[in-house]
Amino acid sequence: MTVKKNRYGSLPQILDEIHCNEASGIEAAVILTYEFDPNLAHALASTALLELEDIEFGLRFKSEFPACLFFDPKRSRSLPNFPSDFEIHFKAGRGRACHHSKAYALALSDGSFKLVLGSFNLTESGLFRNRESFASFDLCDDCSAEVRDLFSQWSQFLKKHYLNTTSSERLSLYLKHLDDRLAELSNVDGSDSQRKDSPMRLLSSGYGSSDPHKPDSGSNSSGLDELKKFCEQNGIDPKKLLVVSPFFDENHSGDGILQRFKSIFKNLTSVSIFSKYSKWKRTFFKGFDERNVRCFCIPSEVSNDELKDIIVFLGKSDQTSSHSNLTKSIFRDLHSKLVLLADDNGRAVLYIGSANFSKKAWLGDNFELGVAGIVEVPDESNPRQVQTWDKEFVKSILNTKVTKACLVDDGEDPQKDDEDDNDAAAAPPGWLESILLSPVGDADDQDDQDFQGRFLYFVRKSSARIGLDLENEIFQFGDLDVTPVAGIDNGSLLLESPPYPFSKLEKMLNSTRVITKMSRHRDAGSSDPGLVFIPFNIDPRFGIKAQFHMEVNPENGLAFLANLYAGKKFSRQDDARRKKAADRRAEDGFQELETPLDESRSKTHAMRQWISDLGNLEQALIKPGKSMTLRSDLIEFILMYAKSLVRPDAKLQNKKLNPTDKTFIVMELAILAARLAAAGCGQGASNKDAVEKIVAELAEMALQLEAKNRPDGCSTGDDPYRQLLYDCLDRFKAKLNQESAS
Repeated sequence: MTVKKNRYGSLPQILDEIHCNEASGIEAAVILTYEFDPNLAHALASTALLELEDIEFGLRFKSEFPACLFFDPKRSRSLPNFPSDFEIHFKAGRGRACHHSKAYALALSDGSFKLVLGSFNLTESGLFRNRESFASFDLCDDCSAEVRDLFSQWSQFLKKHYLNTTSSERLSLYLKHLDDRLAELSNVDGSDSQRKDSPMRLLSSGYGSSDPHKPDSGSNSSGLDELKKFCEQNGIDPKKLLVVSPFFDENHSGDGILQRFKSIFKNLTSVSIFSKYSKWKRTFFKGFDERNVRCFCIPSEVSNDELKDIIVFLGKSDQTSSHSNLTKSIFRDLHSKLVLLADDNGRAVLYIGSANFSKKAWLGDNFELGVAGIVEVPDESNPRQVQTWDKEFVKSILNTKVTKACLVDDGEDPQKDDEDDNDAAAAPPGWLESILLSPVGDADDQDDQDFQGRFLYFVRKSSARIGLDLENEIFQFGDLDVTPVAGIDNGSLLLESPPYPFSKLEKMLNSTRVITKMSRHRDAGSSDPGLVFIPFNIDPRFGIKAQFHMEVNPENGLAFLANLYAGKKFSRQDDARRKKAADRRAEDGFQELETPLDESRSKTHAMRQWISDLGNLEQALIKPGKSMTLRSDLIEFILMYAKSLVRPDAKLQNKKLNPTDKTFIVMELAILAARLAAAGCGQGASNKDAVEKIVAELAEMALQLEAKNRPDGCSTGDDPYRQLLYDCLDRFKAKLNQESAS
């Protein structure tokens, strides 16, 4: 396994590469994660997996990511905004054990497959902010036999631990694509894709029995045992242990995971720990000679050198001043998980995956997943390199500074992962695997508002309906009671709700994909409402397009753009604070106003706020004298935003816009689009022809409005405002011509 220098952006960068390659769209995907973000829609739009939908009114995104997603049911929450072509399933262990695996598997339209295994959840912090580690593999025509073997292991793993306990057409589709491709590649060179001596191994923990009638207890599936077998198969007798982890076990009794590693690997003598802590208690390293213990701290602060690398990675100039000022606001919390076991001959086993350095992760309680491979490290023949091998290795992986941590006699215990201490009280019922909204009967006419739908509750095959207690549970979709009332003759593994007309379901489907479960009987003095939020899937036959739409209110459009494309979040004072400020001004001597200015109701205030948001957006996107990377969908969003604000009933903060307002807004947006196109020309715009067309359409719209709504008596000659638009357009066209000539 070749270790490459860390790439900032990880999964978003991989997805952006796919998005920019017209030949490699995503046909099917499987995602394993602990949790996914309530802001998943924003995260996917940021990675270009949600694309703008060309509709007449409003600003909407559509999903192009048909995925089957498994996550921990204890992390279920109210998630109104996520794509409807995401198929959601729960993967639950016993008690407090959690589904901690992180994997992202993509079947692409060009016939290739991508598998990403690592430490990041499908959350905004996991995708964009944390220090994460991952390994990415591509199955294609010229891939190695080791990679083909790893994908074969992945296929068998999904069949054994997910397909056997899940009712999922998406998962079956992905596996069919993958197995067909593996068979094609095997026929080409006649090799066997399943080899026992593979130098790479998919390494899992906690998945337990493959018998669908026995729950995944994890009792016979220990990641530590699997790691030991892999070392033995490759002839590695570890003497050194290197660990990167943000979280650790407490170790009061001296029976922590570090001692378990030492008992499994008998000749282990030295240990190097990399974490977010600057101090470590000596008792944590019981059984090791202190002279062979090295501890390091990976800070969350970003150094100047690291920032330069980030800027270069993002395709921007590294010749910029005020790096030190920028680093004050950039933090990257450690979330990476690595384990490396090395012998004295320069050979080592490296694990990259989801497992923290804890007993729950490595002894089979949690569901964990990663990949182990053989790497080379300095051997005893080079004493100078051996002295710093651990520090240099981690610096090369995480591309960050590393400082020495010290051992102390007394101090705080390492922090446990919140994911290891999950409270199961707010989880969906243990018998539930997934929920599907499905039509009653054939529902041939998908436009018929009178056909009915019902919710189907799939019972976990491994639970044998243990814990099924419908008498004490109420399930609601909005104000509709969708508690299952009967079973379907399908091996007693399917329950159904009462049917409802589509007309009653449609309105709520436009705003939420969550069912709320509550208990009929709660303690009278309890402050906990006892609500559990359960996302559900939609049968395509039901007549709902398999795409997600996220509508953005016009007054929030510019702030949304700044957040989405520039990472800027602009806070606004709420109405109460604005009113308080107005009252304070009145007390300071403005009581003579016969009609006090109510800013929350003034259209003038709404327009001022819009202008302020426009300035914030321009400041965030356009840096004087510097180039920028342009995404063509940003320009498309501006066009659609302009169209939404010229429709007859367009409003800002519930105040109707008149023709003059609309002319001003569209002219400003046309100038902004032309400036952005000129600034980003030649710096990565994925479709320059589309950008040019959109900018021209916006400019034409602005000029037509300006001509139509020009006040009577005003000159039709030179207009500085109109000339500014022309100047920006000319600058953009000049850059296009310059690029074509070069």
